[in-house]
Amino acid sequence: MKKTILILSILFIALAVNLSAQVKVNFYLSNANFTSATSWTIDLRATVQTGQSWAVGPTCIRINFWTAPIGGLILVASNPIDNANSNLSGNSLYENMTSTNILNGSAASVNIFPKYNAGYYTMLAGDYLLGTLKFTTPDSTYCKNMTFVSSSPVFNQLTALTNGTQWTSIDPSPCIVGIRQESSIVPDNYSLSQNYPNPFNPVTIIKFELPKQSYVKLTVFDILGREITTLVNSMKSAGTYIVDFDGSSLSSGIYYYRLETKDFTDVKKMMLLK
Repeated sequence: MKKTILILSILFIALAVNLSAQVKVNFYLSNANFTSATSWTIDLRATVQTGQSWAVGPTCIRINFWTAPIGGLILVASNPIDNANSNLSGNSLYENMTSTNILNGSAASVNIFPKYNAGYYTMLAGDYLLGTLKFTTPDSTYCKNMTFVSSSPVFNQLTALTNGTQWTSIDPSPCIVGIRQESSIVPDNYSLSQNYPNPFNPVTIIKFELPKQSYVKLTVFDILGREITTLVNSMKSAGTYIVDFDGSSLSSGIYYYRLETKDFTDVKKMMLLK
């Protein structure tokens, strides 16, 4: 009997350790975008894993950044950060979410600060926009590179989560560019081109044309019609645009991308092969 109880106790402890080590949340960057010739933005997103939840405690998500040539990216520190998640910023539970320069301007920190003794907002399984990092850049052609800092403090309430086992991150592929205007010559019609290369691994480009200023939404879906990410969601002037799509965080398979404006909608298929 004692041996049975001992074995059950060991199994219970092993199960508890295994559950506590499950990944709660994964961070990644998406939707790189030129808002002007010298202003560049990128979204910080979090995916809470299936069957998990994240009661967001004091958290500073740190991201190294650099360019080739050197010196082509400068963080615009913001309080609050652009597009701050309203559940985690400037409300009864949280101070404003901010972005700050750290490590002598070679890294950014996105800071989530719960108010003292106010409680925590719990994110259930799903994908969330946390906020948008804003940079200045002297040249739109510079390759932009980013990596998450594994020592970033991430908390579930007041319990620190361990990188690699309880929180993870996916670095974007090298040389991020984002959406850029290839030509300001006004096309005759709306169009959405086939992505190139196709199949791709893990980065491809998507090209579209606008005959007039339009509010544009460019979205990627999986084969079941579930939205993966929104690459563009803003007003654009007439011209030809190129958008980078990074599938590093996705599994091999067929995906669809859809361009929507007030006067035009088109969908095309692409294949990711890893």
